[in-house]
Amino acid sequence: MRLDIYLKTNGISQRDLAEKVKITATHMNLIANRRCTPSKKVAKVIEEMTNGEVTRMELLYPEEAM
Repeated sequence: MRLDIYLKTNGISQRDLAEKVKITATHMNLIANRRCTPSKKVAKVIEEMTNGEVTRMELLYPEEAM
Protein backbone atom coordinates (compact mmCIF):
# COMPACT_ATOMS: atom_id res chain seq x y z
CA MET A 1 0.00 0.00 0.00
CA ARG A 2 1.24 3.49 -0.76
CA LEU A 3 2.22 5.48 2.31
CA ASP A 4 -0.08 8.42 1.56
CA ILE A 5 -3.05 6.07 1.21
CA TYR A 6 -2.13 4.24 4.41
CA LEU A 7 -1.99 7.51 6.36
CA LYS A 8 -5.31 8.76 4.98
CA THR A 9 -7.07 5.41 5.51
CA ASN A 10 -5.88 5.12 9.10
CA GLY A 11 -6.33 8.78 10.04
CA ILE A 12 -2.65 9.24 10.86
CA SER A 13 -0.92 12.53 10.17
CA GLN A 14 2.43 12.68 8.44
CA ARG A 15 3.71 14.62 11.44
CA ASP A 16 2.68 11.86 13.89
CA LEU A 17 4.34 9.14 11.84
CA ALA A 18 7.42 11.32 11.35
CA GLU A 19 7.80 11.69 15.11
CA LYS A 20 7.57 7.91 15.59
CA VAL A 21 10.08 7.28 12.79
CA LYS A 22 12.33 10.07 14.14
CA ILE A 23 12.52 12.13 10.96
CA THR A 24 11.25 15.62 10.20
CA ALA A 25 7.69 16.21 9.07
CA THR A 26 9.10 17.74 5.89
CA HIS A 27 11.07 14.59 5.11
CA MET A 28 7.98 12.44 5.78
CA ASN A 29 5.96 14.64 3.43
CA LEU A 30 8.53 14.15 0.68
CA ILE A 31 8.47 10.38 1.19
CA ALA A 32 4.65 10.19 1.34
CA ASN A 33 4.35 12.21 -1.86
CA ARG A 34 7.04 10.14 -3.58
CA ARG A 35 9.32 13.13 -4.07
CA CYS A 36 12.24 11.38 -2.37
CA THR A 37 13.22 7.85 -1.53
CA PRO A 38 13.86 7.09 2.14
CA SER A 39 17.03 5.44 3.34
CA LYS A 40 16.85 1.68 3.86
CA LYS A 41 16.81 2.27 7.61
CA VAL A 42 13.90 4.73 7.46
CA ALA A 43 11.99 2.46 5.05
CA LYS A 44 12.40 -0.44 7.48
CA VAL A 45 11.11 1.64 10.41
CA ILE A 46 8.10 2.83 8.37
CA GLU A 47 7.35 -0.77 7.45
CA GLU A 48 7.49 -1.73 11.14
CA MET A 49 5.34 1.24 12.24
CA THR A 50 2.67 0.34 9.66
CA ASN A 51 2.71 -3.34 10.62
CA GLY A 52 3.90 -4.24 7.14
CA GLU A 53 0.99 -2.58 5.34
CA VAL A 54 3.51 -0.24 3.70
CA THR A 55 6.50 -2.36 2.74
CA ARG A 56 10.06 -1.16 2.47
CA MET A 57 10.11 -2.46 -1.11
CA GLU A 58 7.20 -0.15 -1.99
CA LEU A 59 9.05 2.76 -0.42
CA LEU A 60 12.45 2.02 -1.94
CA TYR A 61 11.23 0.97 -5.40
CA PRO A 62 7.87 2.71 -5.99
CA GLU A 63 8.01 2.37 -9.77
CA GLU A 64 8.08 -1.43 -9.45
CA ALA A 65 5.11 -1.46 -7.05
CA MET A 66 2.79 0.15 -9.60
